[in-house]
Amino acid sequence: GPLTGLPVAMSPRAWRRLPLLVLLACGLVGGVIVHDGTKTNYTIGGLAINGPVILENQMGRTFRDYMTREVGPLFDPPLYFKLQDLNFETTYSYVESKEIDFIYTNPSIYSCIEWQYGSSSLATLRRKRQGKELNSFGGIIFVRADNTDVSSIVDLKGKIVAAASISGLGSGQAQWLMMQQRGMSLIQDPKQVVFTSNQGEVVKGVYSGIFDVGFVRTDQIEGMEAKATPLTGADGTKVPCKKALFRYIDVVERIVDGSPFPFDITSVLYPEWNLAALPHVPYKVSKEVQAALYRIQSSSDEATNGSYVAWQPSLSYLPLIDMNQRLGTIVPEQGGGGKTVCQRASTLYDSIVCPPGHFKLTEEEVDQGCEVQGLPCPEGDKCLCRPCRKAEEVELIPGSDRAARCGKMDVCTAVEQQTPIPLTLKDNKDRGPDTNMTYILRQSERVFRGQIQFLNQSAGASWFVFNHTLFQTGTHIIEIFVDGVQLPNSPILGETVDRDCELGVDGYGTGSDRVPDSDGECVCSDYTFTIGGTCVRRETIIISVVLPTIAAIIAGAFLFMVYLKRKLDSLWVLNPRELVFDSPPQVLGRGSFGMVLLAEYRGTTVAVKRVLPNTPDEMAEKDADVNVASEATMSGMAVGSFGRTNASMRDTIRDAAKEDAIKVSLKEDDTSSQGSAGVGGLDSGSFKVNLNAARRNSETEVKTLAAPPKIHKFSEHAAQHAAPTNPGTKSGGGNFTTSFMALQQHAGAPSSQDTKDSKQGTASSKFKQNL
Repeated sequence: GPLTGLPVAMSPRAWRRLPLLVLLACGLVGGVIVHDGTKTNYTIGGLAINGPVILENQMGRTFRDYMTREVGPLFDPPLYFKLQDLNFETTYSYVESKEIDFIYTNPSIYSCIEWQYGSSSLATLRRKRQGKELNSFGGIIFVRADNTDVSSIVDLKGKIVAAASISGLGSGQAQWLMMQQRGMSLIQDPKQVVFTSNQGEVVKGVYSGIFDVGFVRTDQIEGMEAKATPLTGADGTKVPCKKALFRYIDVVERIVDGSPFPFDITSVLYPEWNLAALPHVPYKVSKEVQAALYRIQSSSDEATNGSYVAWQPSLSYLPLIDMNQRLGTIVPEQGGGGKTVCQRASTLYDSIVCPPGHFKLTEEEVDQGCEVQGLPCPEGDKCLCRPCRKAEEVELIPGSDRAARCGKMDVCTAVEQQTPIPLTLKDNKDRGPDTNMTYILRQSERVFRGQIQFLNQSAGASWFVFNHTLFQTGTHIIEIFVDGVQLPNSPILGETVDRDCELGVDGYGTGSDRVPDSDGECVCSDYTFTIGGTCVRRETIIISVVLPTIAAIIAGAFLFMVYLKRKLDSLWVLNPRELVFDSPPQVLGRGSFGMVLLAEYRGTTVAVKRVLPNTPDEMAEKDADVNVASEATMSGMAVGSFGRTNASMRDTIRDAAKEDAIKVSLKEDDTSSQGSAGVGGLDSGSFKVNLNAARRNSETEVKTLAAPPKIHKFSEHAAQHAAPTNPGTKSGGGNFTTSFMALQQHAGAPSSQDTKDSKQGTASSKFKQNL
């Protein structure tokens, strides 16, 4: 109703709303906000890129003093604020532990905090740059004005580049993104990247010639020019900083607040630093803090000390989230799950993000990289010299050489039978022991499947070892899978070759003569025999066994032949003591060799043909006396019969041969006219003949006859009684005929030979006496 000053009737519902309306009215006119009082102290964390002292001097009045004075009394109980300095290492840990409630940091880091933790930006700073009020900034790439080697971003390849920090936005990441959009990498393409931690040092280093190219934020050089910052040339000459001493690369036009950006810029524009509330901060507290920031005037002590003009409603930080994703500082969380997180870097090595298809070298290799390439790092700076190398997501390393790599369809391994395939796998994504890495191995018609074993995590990677042994020779194919997906550099090829049974693993040594079978077992070769577990060559068997055996056989055969010969000779070489003659001896015939007598030798009837004594030399060497003794009964043998003529003797022999049905060939002596005594008979008794130079073992030729009755044994070999040869006989020694002539002489029929040769006569005389 109208305001008449009179009481107005109110419904019960309206009366129930009255306390709320009163509280709201009090809040609008400056009343306090009642809260539960569980938290009265709030902390604002600030990134101290220039150190805690400078952070305190610049922002302490705004975040501690001003907020406590302006926001604190609005709450009951009152709130209190404090400032906590942060660095790149502690920022994330303070956020996670909720040790801070608000965060003041550079736009790049904030974009990660917002992406990962859901923080809410309350306000964006507005700064005055060279008399111009701005809420955005970017980066610039510059060289010395007289440097003609670099005219575009693509010329940065192989040059020495300087920036303030790898995680800095205006002096690092903004330019890095521009290089990436041109297909280049800040980490890998320059010959050396130097991080000075100070943008002013970057400008100084480029002018002095230490660096070829510099990265700084927009208006950095203009600011140094306004302050007449001195620069020192390569020759030591000092000059005040001027923009004309430098040349900007790939400058573009940008719009800010509806007007062209007032400074030269190479990158896109990004919003200035901001203050953001973390998710656990109550909305009413966040709202009051935001409102207090908006009330700060450019002339206030807070703005003057903080080098800013004012705070404005927050700009969008989504372009920075996109930049971090492109640069790889927002990455998938380890362990999977599809969640992405901000990469946390406590060291320069941790901050390295290699371009696609490249992976970091070991930390030791990175630390020594510039020194190895002959590029010293300026004192106090941090340097990188191509810390990445081109590699696959999972590298296949054959053998023990960690520098070797296998590509798709490469023949990577060549192993012997029964030897494990030497293959190590390096997971450059460092997915850890829970990675499901498997393989399929195909050899001919055989297919093997298995798990690749996790080894360890080191040098920023996860290491796995392939463990499979093949027994058959031939080519095999190995397919590698991670979580069921085949690697881009798979499959690879390998060879299994024959096992070296001599010098290989568990070899038997040189000369073992072992070869592998189809399963890789070492067996004796085809040209050997197995003897006692040792392989013996055939030629060795022939030399050591066969030849001696053949020699033994030949020797045995020879000895056997000798034995047989001797056995046969025993039938023809007679022992005269064993000859048994008839009494009287039976004459079978006579030839040029002499008389043939019938005798018995060891039960066999033989014809004694002749006696052949040894040669005169052998007889002289022996010079032995042969005693021939005989006890013979020679009855019926008339002494007078010895006087018969040669003719009658031949008749008698022919008759005897006819009677015994034996064909005897007789050859008349040329000297038969001289006459030889025939044999008629001998008196019984014994006789002994001693002859010098007669051999004890003369050879006697005999002929076996039909056995007549045994009469008597002739005691001594008739051949050993050999008398001097008749002139009419053939040379070659005495014979049985000669001995028989001695018997004729003893019977009273002297031989004409005795009258001509006294030596023969003497021998005949001795024979007669002995008889």
